[in-house]
Amino acid sequence: MTGEDTPYVRARVPDLLLSWDTPRPPLGAAARAALLILAGDGDWGVRAEAGRALTAAHDGSSEFTDVIVGLLRDPAVDVRACTAEAVADGVDRTAAVADALVALLDEDDLGTRLNAAYGLLRRDDPRTGEAIERVGPLSRPGFEHDHRLSAFWRWKWDREDRSAAE
Repeated sequence: MTGEDTPYVRARVPDLLLSWDTPRPPLGAAARAALLILAGDGDWGVRAEAGRALTAAHDGSSEFTDVIVGLLRDPAVDVRACTAEAVADGVDRTAAVADALVALLDEDDLGTRLNAAYGLLRRDDPRTGEAIERVGPLSRPGFEHDHRLSAFWRWKWDREDRSAAE
């Protein structure tokens, strides 16, 4: 086996295919095809990195959305977690991605639940309130400065203020 065949090397490829210029130019056909192939790799770490890169380079295509949704439903918990983290701030606002985030609210991993609920909040999804409740207590040791929990508190306070004003 050669070095380029190892999952470690394949997991580094997605970042190499992206330009970090602002604004980011669209992916070329070869880079796009490579990311889509890496999203189906047999190694969970490669799929997780491909999910992050696909989310960052999302071109608005249904093909990218379908692959990202597939990664949010991946059998490997770490792939779902990494993809959810990327998707939370991602540009894809499709119902398919929002529905996949809702499904992640049942994950055992708190970080995945936080990212799923945060992704719904950022999409102004009508299920945000339920999502925040499913995350569990918003006061957690070690999470005092977590931007997601702060956003949940702000979201709740805004609704309480709006209700009080009415």
